[in-house]
Amino acid sequence: MLFIRRKCECLRVTKSPGYISRSLVYGLCHLSERFIVRAQIRIYLSTLRYNINAFTKWAWQNDYMNALKGELYIPKDRPFYGKEVLQPEDICRLFEPSKLFYHSLFCFLALTGMRPGEGLGLQTDDFLGDKVIIRRSVNRKNQITPGKNKNANRIVPLCDKARSLIEDTIARNKAEGLDTKWIFCSITGGPGCQNTMQNQWNKLKKERNLPGTPYSLRGTWISLFKNSLTSQQIKAIVGHSNSMPTFEVYSKALNGEIDTQKMILNSVFDDLLES
Repeated sequence: MLFIRRKCECLRVTKSPGYISRSLVYGLCHLSERFIVRAQIRIYLSTLRYNINAFTKWAWQNDYMNALKGELYIPKDRPFYGKEVLQPEDICRLFEPSKLFYHSLFCFLALTGMRPGEGLGLQTDDFLGDKVIIRRSVNRKNQITPGKNKNANRIVPLCDKARSLIEDTIARNKAEGLDTKWIFCSITGGPGCQNTMQNQWNKLKKERNLPGTPYSLRGTWISLFKNSLTSQQIKAIVGHSNSMPTFEVYSKALNGEIDTQKMILNSVFDDLLES
């Protein structure tokens, strides 16, 4: 959208005619789409529809174009492309030992369904044995944030493998002389870096023929448990639930269910990784 508006400002400077045609609108949107694709940001039809409609309204209000009749809509029979996930055989290859510094983080994301930035944001005080508390996230600019949305702060139950993985990662950090409060820290002990994590994923992906991105591990977790956990349980664990207004209320509601959820998590991953 910003790219489109900059294009319009260029038109203003060159004293363009008093209106912008429909073809020019779509031409600018095509340029915007190409620009965003280069930045490796996924384009969704709903986002494009909103941007085009917002742009045409802005252009009409500023006398750049004649008013258009109606708005763009998304056809009901449009093709749907789901998020890329790892198949069971991919997960087994992922969990094979690796010397990559962030390999433990990748395995942890697959075991918990957490966002990559949430994993990087975990500190030792957030680890409570059979669960972790998500209080922060590390974004792509390596900034520490409260999380993606109001549902991001939550409690995530840990299966036995996820708990052991955290304990092993903390022990590794100490063995390497890293005096750090971050569980999945950088090689210097500071908060983890998204770019470094992505580079190591790309290397592991090539070595083991894995699909997707670190974020695909989140979709993989949801796919694994869609038939074992209820929709409400999954949304609560991954931070998609809108039913709980505050973190305090949510944590109390989850405490009564954590043992049951832990048993389910253990059952699925034990069958998958030990078969």
